[in-house]
Amino acid sequence: MHSKDKLNRPERSKLYRALKYLPAIIWTVIIIFLTIQPSPNQPMLFQNFDKVLHFGAFALLSTLAYYAVSGAYPLISTILIPSVVGGLVEYFQSKLPYRKASIADFIADLAGCITVFLAFALYRRYCASREHRHRN
Repeated sequence: MHSKDKLNRPERSKLYRALKYLPAIIWTVIIIFLTIQPSPNQPMLFQNFDKVLHFGAFALLSTLAYYAVSGAYPLISTILIPSVVGGLVEYFQSKLPYRKASIADFIADLAGCITVFLAFALYRRYCASREHRHRN
């Protein structure tokens, strides 16, 4: 990149960089809020439907965290941080008299995180191989 191009490129403000984290933070707050509520006594669509909800909620959290850090540190952003949130949710649920913690819920959380990590890893690999083919 030429130095002239660098000067013409708009600098990203600190506010913009901070706002990138906002979707992941908001979704984390929503997850925490929903998981500390008393369990609804509604019938599930099928057995273990709540595990599908856990999987989806944490897959979305992993995706938002990945984009928050612009794809940097994929292992930390897609697995480590969201799974810590999932573990803390289960811990706090164990302390609430109207909720109970579940290792199966945590495994569903982790499965959602790992799925997103693998999907992004495959996508990055695909993009790299495509770029390599276009160079040759």
